[in-house]
Amino acid sequence: MNRNSFPYLKLLEDTYSLCKVSNEFDIRSTTSQIFCTIKESGVTTLIYKQDQIADGNFLDVSHGWKVLRVEAKLEFSQTGILYSIIAPLSKAEISILVVSSFDTDYIFFKEENFDNALDVLRIEGYQII
Repeated sequence: MNRNSFPYLKLLEDTYSLCKVSNEFDIRSTTSQIFCTIKESGVTTLIYKQDQIADGNFLDVSHGWKVLRVEAKLEFSQTGILYSIIAPLSKAEISILVVSSFDTDYIFFKEENFDNALDVLRIEGYQII
């Protein structure tokens, strides 16, 4: 069972797409709402709400990602919170993508793993809200 003090995970309603673009891509040119931008050397990854994008200007796209948000403001000194969420998902062979913000963490998983991921986390003591 989940023993940490953050048992609530918020399931965001939308489905997301991960999009790879070149670093020359002008993010200001898009009218879509970007959830997250990750700039690497050579490429940039954008995470959009899936219903807001067209596949036109991307080097690669992966559709069908659902997301859970840790429903708490996390401090940088706290440890093990993310591990307690992703370890059971890994054991169940559910692939994930994690995005961390200043305040909390977001766990992305493919739609085809939706029911299994939620079941695994509920067994571990998490409440999905």
